[in-house]
Amino acid sequence: MEASEFTCKEASSQDLERRWDINITNNPGDNRWAAWKKVVISENQNNILKTFVVLHGNEPIGEGTLIFLPQNSELNGRHELANGTTIGVEAKETRNLAIYLHWGYDRFVTHAIEDDELVLYYSKKL
Repeated sequence: MEASEFTCKEASSQDLERRWDINITNNPGDNRWAAWKKVVISENQNNILKTFVVLHGNEPIGEGTLIFLPQNSELNGRHELANGTTIGVEAKETRNLAIYLHWGYDRFVTHAIEDDELVLYYSKKL
C-alpha cells in the first residue's frame, strides 16, 4: 500500500457508524463494543471528544480520539488526562506508542486498567 492511499480526517457520523460496526464485527460475543459505539458517537455529537479516522480509499481502517472534557466517561473525572498535553495508548499497541514518543509525548503521567487493558498515559511539553 502506498502512503498516498491513506488519508486522515475528522470522522463524520457515517464514518463513526462504519468504523464501529467493523469493531463490533471483529469482536463477536463482546457486547462492550456496541456500548462503546453509542458512547463514542454521543460524545462526538456533544463535543466532549472528537474522533478522527484513517481511511484507505473510502474504507475507515483506524481511528484516534481527542478528549476535550473530563466529563468523558473514560476519564472518570481525571482532569490531568484532559489538559491538552496528555495522550493515552494501550500498552499492547507498541507501534502507536512509538509514534507518540516520536511526537514528543515522552513524560509518563500514569497508567490505568481500562476495559481489561493496560493504558499508559504520556504528556509532552507544549
